[in-house]
Amino acid sequence: MNATRTLWRHARLATMAGGAPWGWIDDGALLVEGATLQWVGPESALPLDQRPDVEVDLHGALVTPGLIDAHTHLVYAGDRAGEFEQRLQGMSYEAIARAGGGIRRTVTATREASDDALFALAASRARALMAEGVTTIEIKSGYGLAEAHEARCLAVARRIERELPLAVRTTSLGAHALPPEFAGRADDYIDAVCAWLPGQQAAGLVDAVDAFCDTIGFSPAQTRRVFDAARVHRVDHYPPRLAETLRSVSPVQGDDCSAAVLTESALKGSSASVICQSPTVALQPEHWPMTSWQ
Repeated sequence: MNATRTLWRHARLATMAGGAPWGWIDDGALLVEGATLQWVGPESALPLDQRPDVEVDLHGALVTPGLIDAHTHLVYAGDRAGEFEQRLQGMSYEAIARAGGGIRRTVTATREASDDALFALAASRARALMAEGVTTIEIKSGYGLAEAHEARCLAVARRIERELPLAVRTTSLGAHALPPEFAGRADDYIDAVCAWLPGQQAAGLVDAVDAFCDTIGFSPAQTRRVFDAARVHRVDHYPPRLAETLRSVSPVQGDDCSAAVLTESALKGSSASVICQSPTVALQPEHWPMTSWQ
């Protein structure tokens, strides 16, 4: 049985190809056969011999490639809405975390939730991203902070890909925060995180490894240990040298990421994600060495 040929007409296209910014085509068309793009270009250049089964007039709607969200934490329970009020009152993220809020609060709620409850919450968040045009996402763990709970979160992420039309890449972020049962024993906890990696890989749960290198997270030396363990077990990881530049609460400060570090990261097949604390910061170019990032 032949796949249906659909012609989408009168669209504004961002093709990401050609000389125009974004590969822009103001009045474009797309010919799709099944799930394959057969032709893309200006409406005026549409080949006369194309005979679609269905035509759809998009009336100037914008069509872009599927978007990629390279940094998400979809699998968790609970919320920290009250902490927004604390931040508005001037309390810092670090102070909230040290008082038992932040990541640890979410860890408690996540550990108490069932697998099905975690999936329902994560799937709802994933569908919201899909409605905005996202077709590929990275999903980090990091709210279980114990071997069984981290594996549960990663398994939920895998289930998201099986049950939704979404490409998912999973990241093991056991080194996200120090759980209460390891209070005062950060090095012991890093030992545990490293010991989990072979099992996560053997179970097909993990594509990459990450760590939170920060004054309220883990030191560069501890972060390097996690990445070294990932290398031994052939799990993708972020370059150790880049980890050593992480001195602030994520997002990474642009000043800490030199062109040399970014080039090394790119050569090793890693991508840098800019996670802005606010639109105000994002719109101030002096905060970001964009020529180096590009």
